[in-house]
Amino acid sequence: MTPEDSIDSLEAERDAFIKDWTATSQLLYYTVICVSVVTLPALIFMFIVLRKYKKSNYYHFLCSIMAGNFILLATIFSNVISDRNVMLFAGILPGVVVCKLSAFLVNTSSFFVHWAWVAMYLQRFLHVFFPLRAHRAGDKSKEIIGVLFAFSVISQLWTPILITELSVGADESSGTYCAEDSRIFGETTLKYLIFFECFMTFFLPFVLTVITDFSVLFMRNPCTTQNAFTMISADEIVQHQGEHDVTTDEKSPLKIVHKSKIMFDMRRRNEAIRRCLLLATVTLLLNLPNYSLQLIDEFYHFRESNDLSIRRKFVRADAIVYIIYLLQFPTVPLYMYCLKTDFDRTRS
Repeated sequence: MTPEDSIDSLEAERDAFIKDWTATSQLLYYTVICVSVVTLPALIFMFIVLRKYKKSNYYHFLCSIMAGNFILLATIFSNVISDRNVMLFAGILPGVVVCKLSAFLVNTSSFFVHWAWVAMYLQRFLHVFFPLRAHRAGDKSKEIIGVLFAFSVISQLWTPILITELSVGADESSGTYCAEDSRIFGETTLKYLIFFECFMTFFLPFVLTVITDFSVLFMRNPCTTQNAFTMISADEIVQHQGEHDVTTDEKSPLKIVHKSKIMFDMRRRNEAIRRCLLLATVTLLLNLPNYSLQLIDEFYHFRESNDLSIRRKFVRADAIVYIIYLLQFPTVPLYMYCLKTDFDRTRS
């Protein structure tokens, strides 16, 4: 192969890469538009609907989770719109500032939402197994949410420092994207920083969420019998009329309820827990490909590979996993609506 043929082949490969990058950008653009147009109004609608359930123990957590998802998706939506020649920020903010700001909002919102799920499920665990202690502790939801928000902001302060606007090709005319600048701390430090970030933002909170949900689902008895009510039906009282000593010694203090009420409450609780577990699992599966691919890229640098064929494959894979990632947002208002039906049945 002559040098001229080699140059032509390289140019053709570069053109093919730019073509793939442009095609995937268009696909992601329309996907973000469709998901945002459907989900953002649905989240606003659920904000309004859930206002009448303020007395619920989970109200503040649910609203904060929806607010985090709203900010996260709205940031992605505005960032995509601004990249498509709409120029919302033209002449106001430089591209690098928009890149840093959007990355900070996305990372902070993701961190907050994932840990808010953990806090809400942990609160439910305490209410199920330590009801009197949870009641005496009072409703600490607002304080917990405030601490989570502050911790989320502090944990993402590195984002505006390391993330910047990088060029796809030799210059910005070929396109730009937001990514970490390895020249600041070095590639090795950046690798472990991104690994720790993914672990703390995604993997750890979802593992804790699933563990907490499984514990509530499969642990039938309270963790402690001290200061806990024993619920007993009227049928049991009739059955043990001649066993006064057993009733008073082994089942004290008592809370007498109808047997059907006990079965209904247990069934409703298990259904709600299974629904939460299903949502946590679905969200985990929808987030997992995107986080995994980004983490792998930090160690193997597929995005910046000298082999353009590898970069083309990465661009396609990145678009696929990001579309899967976007599918999690419509599940949030749907899940909130299912919770609304649970609240309605509880109040009836």
